[in-house]
Amino acid sequence: MILELNTQLFVWFSQFQFTGDSLLADGPIFFLPIFLVSAWLYYTFYHKDNNQRTKLLYVFYSCVFGVILSYTIKLFIDIDRPELYAKEATDLLLSSLPEKSFPSEHANVSMAFATGLFLAGWKKVASVFLPFALVMNLCRIIVGVHWPADILVWTLLGIIAAVVFFKYISQLKLVKKLDSFIIKIMKLIKLY
Repeated sequence: MILELNTQLFVWFSQFQFTGDSLLADGPIFFLPIFLVSAWLYYTFYHKDNNQRTKLLYVFYSCVFGVILSYTIKLFIDIDRPELYAKEATDLLLSSLPEKSFPSEHANVSMAFATGLFLAGWKKVASVFLPFALVMNLCRIIVGVHWPADILVWTLLGIIAAVVFFKYISQLKLVKKLDSFIIKIMKLIKLY
């Protein structure tokens, strides 16, 4: 039932292929490190603010927590990419992909990032990034990289990963020690 629904939705989404969707399927994910590094440099050199740098670390940790969750689940769930099932959608724009579709790290990390920004208090930045993340995730379906269910599940799990990190994991002593370690490294290379 789910495979049939996924196939039907995939075929429906694939009719929207256009020349630029492969760029949209990957492009927005590159905003994450650019934003994190730029904001870190801003809060280091122009507006020294340790609290904001800590929030940046927490946004980063939310993404890392999402990736750890993703790779853990990947050990137990093995789903092939849509193009192996839906032969009707043949004009895929991305090539040489891994064979496995689930989980979608793009959906997971982009939503953990957007949610982390929101929880860190950068609601305007989150509201600017969120539409790009949603378009990126839809384009991942359109170009045949993921099933619709992959994107839906990992969008939700990315949000959950950020909320769980900010509410619970951020309070652990291990996270405080990791913060201290990263800050020591940053001081050593003059970036704190």
